[in-house]
Amino acid sequence: MVRPVRFTATTVASIQLLCQAAPVLGAPEHASNLTIAFGNNASGNNFHASPSVTTVALAWSDPLSDTATGNAYNLQLSLVNNLASTNVHAYVTGLDSAGTLVFMQPSGGWVHPSNPTPGVPQAVTADIAILLGSEGSSTNIVLPGYVTSGRVYIADGTLDFFTIRGQSGPALIQPGSVNPIDTSTETNWGFVELTTSVADGVFADLTHVDFVGLPLGLTLENADGTTQSAPGMPRSGVADVCRGLRAQAKIDGQPWDRLCLNDADSNLLRVLSPPNYLGFNGDAAFGDYFTAYVGKV
Repeated sequence: MVRPVRFTATTVASIQLLCQAAPVLGAPEHASNLTIAFGNNASGNNFHASPSVTTVALAWSDPLSDTATGNAYNLQLSLVNNLASTNVHAYVTGLDSAGTLVFMQPSGGWVHPSNPTPGVPQAVTADIAILLGSEGSSTNIVLPGYVTSGRVYIADGTLDFFTIRGQSGPALIQPGSVNPIDTSTETNWGFVELTTSVADGVFADLTHVDFVGLPLGLTLENADGTTQSAPGMPRSGVADVCRGLRAQAKIDGQPWDRLCLNDADSNLLRVLSPPNYLGFNGDAAFGDYFTAYVGKV
């Protein structure tokens, strides 16, 4: 369980998120720069020493008089593609200041999905995929307003999003990370969780609760030039984890190795959490894992 970090000094100028780990960083509304970076999970050096990483910089703009949305600040995202891919996309979604589900469009505005028929998932067909430039280039976008329960998805490819009718409007169905009938499962992707508000500024975290895939990490840069970082795992992290899981499976006979998910071409994509694996495989794996321990205590 990661303990959130709250920064209260008004001298905080920027936050950098280097997509490799899963801590939480926060900054007051005076924060001006937030960077998210991610790299592929091929073998190699730690992300900080490798150019094969994509960076996303998020920055508060100067105070705005935004009467249309009731927001006093906007957040700039600078998406810097350092992956050797020309098919990297970003998706930004969350709840706006009215608590309504929104997606950001490449043109810069929010789009509100329609409320689908009860019980029937509806594909989000609006233009919400933000194509990053080629390796080494930057793509700058500005959030139209504050967002809560937000996520910035990064995918080496494209993702599919769906909604279902909720109690107060459309609710988001996240892209799949394990469901074999969800085309997003075959895509290498990760996400950053993000919340911004006039009272608290910005909170962002990189969670590995469900799976670990693209290497993620966080760095916060203050106005005085100092930084606080959670560098996270190296680019080879997923492969390293799977190597350890295969070794553990041989030791205790549990199917740890099955948590490693490959695409159709046998490329390693991600490592699933045991609950995610069990939820879609329905076997009795790990059922007696703690039996001996419980008997002792």
